[in-house]
Amino acid sequence: MFLGEESTIGASVKEFVHTLNYYDGEFNKLKQLDMLSYPNPFQAPKIFAYLWRIIFAVSRGRIYCGYPERGYQILAFDLNGDLIKKISVKKKDFSDITEYKKIALKYFGVLPKIIMDKMVFPENSPPFHSFITDEFGYLFVMTYKSAKKGEYIYDIISPEGILIKEANLGVYFDQNSIYAKIKSGNLFWIRERESGEKEFIVSKIQ
Repeated sequence: MFLGEESTIGASVKEFVHTLNYYDGEFNKLKQLDMLSYPNPFQAPKIFAYLWRIIFAVSRGRIYCGYPERGYQILAFDLNGDLIKKISVKKKDFSDITEYKKIALKYFGVLPKIIMDKMVFPENSPPFHSFITDEFGYLFVMTYKSAKKGEYIYDIISPEGILIKEANLGVYFDQNSIYAKIKSGNLFWIRERESGEKEFIVSKIQ
């Protein structure tokens, strides 16, 4: 079985659509797990400045997926592609959009001016950037709450969907990915130095 993304984009379509799908060993699509859509940026008079991507991870017989534009909700599926639960976190204040703007503007820097001129930032920050999992099904969700320069607070969520605590993992990330793995209580991660150099580190999850 395979997970894969499928996109419908182009100048003539009304909406851009991205789906997360479940495929068999011959790459035949078995089931659609998640979908996001947004107005065609070439046709719409304006478009919200979101990153527009589905985030997903697999851990302990579960497929986790979500996207921040839907809110702080992460879907959990079994390996048959059947929905087990919706994990929601409601405690956050997302009013400060400063940190999100810093990251998003780097991401949008490659877009043509005709698109950039239509971009409108939402009033509030998206609830999270991305997430990773460990082998026990715990979620480590990067938020836009700044810990210190270039580092952000992560929410640690149990397989039952309970927010356990917040922590600064200090890991390096870009607009799309978190450069870290968690296994057996160890965090394998990349840190970026002030010079721009990157170093590989192994540390314990406290």
